[in-house]
Amino acid sequence: MKILSELNRRTSIKTKSLLYVVLLIIIIYISVSIIVLSSAQNDLSIQQKQFHDKVAKDLAINAADTLVSENYGALMEKIRQLKQGGQIKNAEIIDVRGIIIASDKLNNLGKMDKDMLMKFTDSIETKYEVDDSTLLLPVEINGDILGAIRVTFDLKSENATIRKNLERTILRLISLFVIIFGAAVGGSYVVSLLITRPITILLRDIRHFGEDVLRGRSYIFNPQDRDETYQLRKAFQDLLENLKAYLEEIERVSDEKEKLTCMAAIGEMSAQIAHELRNSLYAIRGAITGIEHTREMSGVREYTEIMKDEIIDMTVMADDFLRFSKVPAPELLLYNVDDVIQKVLELLEPDLDDSGVKTVKNGELNLPVIMIDPTLMKQVFMNLFINSIQAMEGGGLIFYEYQVHDNWLDIHIQDTGPGIAEEVASRVFQPFFTTKMDGSGLGLATAYKIMLAHHGEIKILKQDKGAHFLLRFPLPEPESSGK
Repeated sequence: MKILSELNRRTSIKTKSLLYVVLLIIIIYISVSIIVLSSAQNDLSIQQKQFHDKVAKDLAINAADTLVSENYGALMEKIRQLKQGGQIKNAEIIDVRGIIIASDKLNNLGKMDKDMLMKFTDSIETKYEVDDSTLLLPVEINGDILGAIRVTFDLKSENATIRKNLERTILRLISLFVIIFGAAVGGSYVVSLLITRPITILLRDIRHFGEDVLRGRSYIFNPQDRDETYQLRKAFQDLLENLKAYLEEIERVSDEKEKLTCMAAIGEMSAQIAHELRNSLYAIRGAITGIEHTREMSGVREYTEIMKDEIIDMTVMADDFLRFSKVPAPELLLYNVDDVIQKVLELLEPDLDDSGVKTVKNGELNLPVIMIDPTLMKQVFMNLFINSIQAMEGGGLIFYEYQVHDNWLDIHIQDTGPGIAEEVASRVFQPFFTTKMDGSGLGLATAYKIMLAHHGEIKILKQDKGAHFLLRFPLPEPESSGK
């Protein structure tokens, strides 16, 4: 078994296909040849016996007519013609007295051969086969025996003719074998090429994938491994192992990058908080210094108000940071997200009227329900719509559109405002980053965290005019029920 497996591994599909076809053709050819030759031989033997019977019966009929008419010359001529034509070797005819009245040998005429006649006068047999070459038949009319006939055939000559016929049949079979063999071998080669070509292309693509994507990790083929399916299996095994190692490396690098990104974000937030705190502390220190150098109560009250304002700003900043760092885990419910947006628009209706901004709804009418926390999602949509309203001081349009495809619900929110610069778009989801004078820089960062908690996405799409946000929500499993 191990030897066969090794042989299978070291033989290509094209070679195995040719071997299988050749072996199959040879088996079929031998089987068909045996059947055809044996059938032909049987048919020729049957035809030979039928021929013997016909010749002997025809001669017996002629003999009966001769015995009645006593025209022995015609009978002798008939025997001579049959012998010259090679249809018989010898023939003798006796009358009812046992006298030979016709023969191919003239010296036998007139001799007695009662034994041949006795075979039919003492029996009801109509034909005797002395051997394979000699037949005895009675000469009769209406059941009355008039004599008998003995015919001997030239089996040597007949068998030589049979052999020639069999040889011609064998030559035809060989010619047919050569034609079928050539067509089958050529066809099997073409079919094997068609089968192995996709495998070869796939192997080449796997090799290129290993070299280009996996940084040179590719299966090195053993020259002795000629079977394309074995090569493909080994290449896939090697590819899976390399992919696993590659993904583990990517995961490790991603974890390190995430840690570095986290540390960078923490450092940036810390720097921003430190900057804001330092500004407030500078103002408080300046107010304290002013109190120390003033003797008027009005001046003290003024500096005290400054200190209070700065302390309030510091408190607000601390509260915003705590809210951002402690976004609650979403309590997911099957909900229609359009209901959340409509509630947000109702709350923002006064701001929309004051700013001259109108909203336009597009897309799907019958939305599927999705798993969301309505309270947290209200915070996300409130932030996005407020940003659009504030960006369009002279009025404008806010479009929101629903699209369902590939097990996702996409929500596009875009406005006709000035838009977001490309260098700013890459930082809008960073904590404490803002372009507003009175902004906290935590609105979009909080929205980003909430979307991640919903296993969704939020991103900015590039367009010529206005801001364009895309929010993606995974659709629930089909067995889930709606609200």
